[in-house]
Amino acid sequence: MGDSKARDENVSLSTVGWVVIVAISVPYLILAMHTPIVVNNIALHDDALYINHALSVLNGEWFGPYDQLTLAKGQGYTLYLVLGYVSGLPITLMHALLYMLAVLCVILAVARLTKITWLPVLLFALLLWHPAALLLRIVRDSIYVSQVLLICGSLFFLMIACLNDRFRPLLAMGAGFLFGWFWLTREEGIWLVPGLALLFLGTAWLQHRRRGSIGVLIRALIVFMVAFVSVNVAYVSINKMQYGKFVGVDFKDANFEAALAALQSVRAGEPVPFVPVPKSVRSKVYAESPSFAELKQFMDDGVSPGSAWGEFGCSVYPSTCGDIAGGWFVWALRDAVATKGYYRSPSAASTYYERLAREIHGACDAGRLTCRPSLVPYMPQLTSGQLYAIPGSLLHAIEMLTFSENPPGLDAPASNTNEKIDALLGRPLRTGQAATVGDRFDLSRATSKRMVWIYSVLLPLVGGIGMAAYLCHLVLAITGRVRISMSFVIVSSLWVMLAARVAVLVLVDISSFPAINRVYLMPAYPLFCLASLLSTFDLMVSVAAKRAHGTRDPRIR
Repeated sequence: MGDSKARDENVSLSTVGWVVIVAISVPYLILAMHTPIVVNNIALHDDALYINHALSVLNGEWFGPYDQLTLAKGQGYTLYLVLGYVSGLPITLMHALLYMLAVLCVILAVARLTKITWLPVLLFALLLWHPAALLLRIVRDSIYVSQVLLICGSLFFLMIACLNDRFRPLLAMGAGFLFGWFWLTREEGIWLVPGLALLFLGTAWLQHRRRGSIGVLIRALIVFMVAFVSVNVAYVSINKMQYGKFVGVDFKDANFEAALAALQSVRAGEPVPFVPVPKSVRSKVYAESPSFAELKQFMDDGVSPGSAWGEFGCSVYPSTCGDIAGGWFVWALRDAVATKGYYRSPSAASTYYERLAREIHGACDAGRLTCRPSLVPYMPQLTSGQLYAIPGSLLHAIEMLTFSENPPGLDAPASNTNEKIDALLGRPLRTGQAATVGDRFDLSRATSKRMVWIYSVLLPLVGGIGMAAYLCHLVLAITGRVRISMSFVIVSSLWVMLAARVAVLVLVDISSFPAINRVYLMPAYPLFCLASLLSTFDLMVSVAAKRAHGTRDPRIR
């Protein structure tokens, strides 16, 4: 039995499979190298934030002097820019290599799981050449999708090993480090947790059914969590040395969250769609909170609300003109607090927000303010119209995932950069340089346009069949007509990850700002393809196994 397990665990791609993968990868890397990337050095909250922080790290200054932007976002991408500079490779190639490695990690896990070659190779081609998967911008979303796939692939390998009663500490440690890096890149990483929890629980259930060693899985989980925590502890420890407080992303600071929740809980008439803290609410809070009154000049007495932050929401939601809309309010709030000098350190800012929350809660408890807190952190009060928009927002997400509507565009704004930034990024081909690269740019654009057309035909078909296959398999599994296998557990975790990602974006879309777009859907695109194709394959195998062996699935030993 032990030898059999070892042979099963070592099954990999055939020589032909590797040849095909190399043949697919080379033109992909060439295309990525010859497609211009947007470098926007005036986007202070996006491109410029990561670029300037990377330059500070290379100068030995960590992320530079502390202000309201220093720890406002996760810095996982900043560290990748530093790695790219050290490697000497153009950032376009760095993005492409990471994504290719991530796809390879997933399909090798699929090869080990399915014991065949053609399916992993098909998945590799489908994922690698997905037109929406390679975001050509200097933003953290450019690596986010790769991080998700690396975590999935490494944990699939780990769970398969545990199912064969084999403890792989280095694999568990690597998966934990990857999850830690993922956690440091964006603030909403919690969306991945339900799918990963299902993966662990499903494997534990299969182990129990097989009377295998649950201890192997527990040890793997412990190593995974220790590695994950170690990455985050190391990061916040460096921030403590630099800025005087154990903090990762100060958007997650408990006092900041409490202050924002307190502001959004105050009621003054009916809720205003897409305006979390309307003028009518702010005026009442000014009268009751001396701390918030300090911000009145910035928020309401200036030339425009929130010192021009209101203009961004106005262009998206005309009904909010003259006020500060959706997700832009938190940035206006932070800028207002910064004008009063509270962002001289993380502790000073946190102390201010603690005082602000305490004053608002005191006024609410005394009945001077009418308050009704939201059950969801960061989410403002929703109107019935916003709730009714959920189906439409969900349909929009599905249409974008399948390219049924608005497939990825090919036009991009010209870059804004300088010599220092070009050196940091490895001098990649940038937008605005098309005239200097001639036929290379025309070829990459024509190829991308053709791939968009192919996927707009392919994705609705693959997705529709895959979803139907999974629902059918789920019914058969619930009714006991087929046995649950490791592949079914993996497929289920993928669908849960996809659903969680879309659910988060739908909630943001109906409450704060337009979130159903290519950038935020990046992790969902490969998850959708993986879940769809694997669901179709798994149903066919399970039905065939039932016909040949009754309810016994030959893949489960």
